[in-house]
Amino acid sequence: MRVRLSFGLLVAVILAACGGGDSDDTTTTTRPASTTLPPTTAATSTTTTLGAGLPDIENLARATVQVLQLDSRTGSLELGCFSGSGSIIDSDGLVLTNAHVLELDDRCPYDTIGIAVLERSDQPPDLMYLADLLVIDSQLDLAVVQIAADVDGNPVETEFPFLRLGDSDLVGLGDQLQVLGYPGIGGDTITLTRGAVSGFTEQRDIEGRAWIKTDAGITGGNSGGAALSTTGQLIGVPSIVSSGANADVADCRVIQDTNGDGFLDSDDTCLPVGGFINGIRPINLARPLIDEAAIASPIPIIATTPTTGIISTLDASFGPISFSTGVTETDEPTDQVTFVPSGAAERICAFWDYEGMVDGVGVDALWYLNQEFVEAASYIDSEWAGGRAGNWWVCFISNEGPLDDGIYELILNVRGDRAADEAIVVGGDTTLQTFELVNDSPETICFVFLSFSEAQAWGHDELGETEVIAPGASRAFEIPNGIYDFQAFDCNGDLLVEEFFINATEGFVFTYAG
Repeated sequence: MRVRLSFGLLVAVILAACGGGDSDDTTTTTRPASTTLPPTTAATSTTTTLGAGLPDIENLARATVQVLQLDSRTGSLELGCFSGSGSIIDSDGLVLTNAHVLELDDRCPYDTIGIAVLERSDQPPDLMYLADLLVIDSQLDLAVVQIAADVDGNPVETEFPFLRLGDSDLVGLGDQLQVLGYPGIGGDTITLTRGAVSGFTEQRDIEGRAWIKTDAGITGGNSGGAALSTTGQLIGVPSIVSSGANADVADCRVIQDTNGDGFLDSDDTCLPVGGFINGIRPINLARPLIDEAAIASPIPIIATTPTTGIISTLDASFGPISFSTGVTETDEPTDQVTFVPSGAAERICAFWDYEGMVDGVGVDALWYLNQEFVEAASYIDSEWAGGRAGNWWVCFISNEGPLDDGIYELILNVRGDRAADEAIVVGGDTTLQTFELVNDSPETICFVFLSFSEAQAWGHDELGETEVIAPGASRAFEIPNGIYDFQAFDCNGDLLVEEFFINATEGFVFTYAG
């Protein structure tokens, strides 16, 4: 009987102890909810209104708050594990932030939302208010909370400074942005960074622009803060950091398997990527949630008892990647392509099936063009939100007309381990040719890999889950013409043959004789 090796992914996820800033280790979350108002030490409140005309940065900063998870079960407000940033969006104290800032984690429970506000830009913000959770959307990673009381539980009658909402559909490529937020938990002052809009991306189940990409620096605790136009209007919520929340801020990162061992780790050489590319959730996607918050009732937050030493095993597998030049409204490919003629498309989309995933796990979707990493099209350490099983897609989109000719390659990593990879050619004199493999040996061939020599990964097993090439049999593979590398393995995963730079421009017959 044939025994096939599993090329699925086995990842041990160690749930670590509490840490500062946004957490990138959360694997399970519970829908969070509202706030109880325990008594504690009062803080003095002041009122700052946003002036007319072009707002100065100090006024904008005062409308940017720190959102804190607090635990009141001991009778006082204890700081929780996670924090983020938020934007006050009306004078009554409505605050827009990221959903993941408020996610419940049984390792580090909380039952109260705290709001720390700015008095001086050179000092950390002061915890002055408690808030109710009104609306949360995990798919958009957005939440709306309402400042409800001071830290003594007394009603608030303050008129808050606030940010005016802009129109994110009017944001253009190259527009300048400024980002405000608090980079970590406790003791950190507000941070201002500036950058340009570097592109726009789509996301499954979200119509229109799902992300605005920018090279403005965004560190972990800035999530949920304010992405502002040059006129001070709120055009989005910083939500994706291109490196892990606890990673060093650097322009040289391990994003490629340089030693070819199938893992992204310290053994690989870091590659310069030119600066951060971060994701901003457009404000227009938040508008329905803001409208809903106007009539919503508070959602209760129920703290859980923390557990320690949890080890969660993620046994995830990604199916072969297929390509299309578009996505339908029902998240299906508009076509199935094995190559794309020159000038024929402005995007290439990759689709794959998956199972065994866990929401919250870090996933990389890394795009390369002719082996050069394309940061603006890639997602690095993004939090998985697709559930345990299903199908998913990501797209490489040209913002300046048709795709350039070349070899486009997608590498998918889960927790830094390779899950799937595939390449497709765009342009050139591409036609479909036949690569025939003749098995003239006593061995059964169970795995076959054919990869463009210009690609850096092998792609999927051409034989799939069940097919084999028995001794004396042959198998023809239809592939785009080009120069290929080739591998064949037996059913125990032992390498039988490996050849490089095979000229398959006019078809090719390869005979394996053992």
